[in-house]
Amino acid sequence: MQAFQPTRRSLWALLAPSVLVYGFIVVVPVVVGIWFSFHEMRNFQMEWAGVANYARMAGDGDLWFVLGNNVTITGLAIFFQVMPAFFIAVLMNRKDIWAEKFVRTAVFLPVVISPVVTSFVWILVFNLDSGLLNSTLAVLGLEAWQQRWLDDPEIVIYSLTAVLVWQYIGLFVVIFLAGLSAINPETLEAADVDGASFFQTAVLVVLPQMSRTVAVAMVLALSGGLKIFEHPLVMTGGGPGLASTVVAQFAYDVSFRRAQFGYGATIAITITVLSLVTVLACLWIINRLTVRSSGETDA
Repeated sequence: MQAFQPTRRSLWALLAPSVLVYGFIVVVPVVVGIWFSFHEMRNFQMEWAGVANYARMAGDGDLWFVLGNNVTITGLAIFFQVMPAFFIAVLMNRKDIWAEKFVRTAVFLPVVISPVVTSFVWILVFNLDSGLLNSTLAVLGLEAWQQRWLDDPEIVIYSLTAVLVWQYIGLFVVIFLAGLSAINPETLEAADVDGASFFQTAVLVVLPQMSRTVAVAMVLALSGGLKIFEHPLVMTGGGPGLASTVVAQFAYDVSFRRAQFGYGATIAITITVLSLVTVLACLWIINRLTVRSSGETDA
């Protein structure tokens, strides 16, 4: 029986709906955002401003401060999400783990919960007077460890990062478990026979065979840290001051609370380009390292 060979016209007909939807919800907003970035609202009308918005952004200290918050969150997320998730996945991949399906479900469950719901739950946990965390510390006699988790500008960014790690570490565990499924089980069994410890097996046996999976996880953690929005908006509103404000929220506030649509679009477009360049650069570096390590292994 001859296989069906679609014509070019039929392929375009099948692709057209998806292309149109993608163009409407992605391409058109980007183009409109670029157009807005060269204009500013004056007397309820958009007037040409040239590169004035970009010049203003370059000298905006508040913007660079909140960008630093994103960098902090991203760095902490990569360290406390990707690395622990890798070791958790290696541990969960063992055949002797207790209640394997239940553990996998429990680890992944926070990922499917709405960020808004998660934020409200953690507000109750971090509440100064009646929150679960401070109350638990009081019961344990550790009152000196009690903190204003969401009100102290020195620690609020770390409190937010802890919530992000809790919610999304399960996603990286699942990614690594998928990568582990491609590894020959006999390799792991040989490591056990040779007396390799759990840490040695994870680092010296599993990790070199999962370099591309680690690269995917790193890029996801990087992009997630750059586009975070819901958690700080709901939990702290960006406060106190700008201590927990991130770039996406800053662009939102500038656009819709200050009605500076041109400047807000400038920030959004610039951060989009910056994120894209950063992710592509990371992919290029990781790919080069992977190719080099593969060449050395073959040699």
